[in-house]
Amino acid sequence: MFTISNNLPSLKSDKFQQMRAFPPDCTLVCKNGRVTAHRLVLSAASTFFMTSIAQSSGGHIFLPQYDVQDIRQIVDFIYGQSVTIDYDRMSKLVDIANDLGINVFANPKRS
Repeated sequence: MFTISNNLPSLKSDKFQQMRAFPPDCTLVCKNGRVTAHRLVLSAASTFFMTSIAQSSGGHIFLPQYDVQDIRQIVDFIYGQSVTIDYDRMSKLVDIANDLGINVFANPKRS
């Protein structure tokens, strides 16, 4: 297992965590479920999400190629949480994060 911490000051803000108390305004539709989030937070963390949100009027971003568990962990990470990832999934999550323009996985610590 690895624990990944979000070390970028702009993404580690307590404000992002506080936003989770407010109703989400965006739904990420994956192949086997949905993850809700805030457009502002997603846009701040990802060039892909920024572009997708700018082009979408309905508040849904379709990610049919991704598993909901993977996207949920990435969204938790974006909101500033440390995420614990099984060793065999580490490479997959880094690849997904890179696909989504999120290049902030730093300091993996084996647990």
